[in-house]
Amino acid sequence: MESESVTVKQSEVKLKLTKKQVTIILLVFIVSLVAAALIAGLLARPTSILTDEDEEPWMDIRLPRHILPVHYDLTLFPDFYHLDEGYTGPFYGNVSILINITSKPTRHLVVHAHKLTIHETSVRLHQSAETTQNESLHVQRAFNFTSNQYWVVELNRDLQPQSTVWLDMRFDGSFGSMTGLYVASYFDSRTQQRR
Repeated sequence: MESESVTVKQSEVKLKLTKKQVTIILLVFIVSLVAAALIAGLLARPTSILTDEDEEPWMDIRLPRHILPVHYDLTLFPDFYHLDEGYTGPFYGNVSILINITSKPTRHLVVHAHKLTIHETSVRLHQSAETTQNESLHVQRAFNFTSNQYWVVELNRDLQPQSTVWLDMRFDGSFGSMTGLYVASYFDSRTQQRR
């Protein structure tokens, strides 16, 4: 008898819900699912957002703001004589980048180096009133982080704020198709093709 009354009460509950109430319950359920998914997405962000930018600054898609390049000495040797039909060909060169460390210590220098092969990397302190010569710093490792198009240099010690260093690199690459360093052609007034 008791089981029959429980069944009757359950059926009465089902009958008392209107379409409007069912719709509201479903909407609340869907909104709850979406909110839970958003919260789960925020908590499960990629490690690049969760990592300390001082530990792995190359994971950030933006260059660190406290590592400020202020001057470039670039020597570039393009080989225009050995271009193929698509105007791709080799170039090589070297660059010295004067970098200011502005607001916090770092042991990593991060620069853009898309589609370059870097053969040699060195770091030296910039000559100033405190340093009478360009003291070389020990590079612990240097590597290409292709996901963000970075060349990362890790030193064996922190560079302090207000210090200035030279990052020297020797590299090579090849002309791209309308990106980076590229070769274009045109026709001059005598209809001769020029590059």
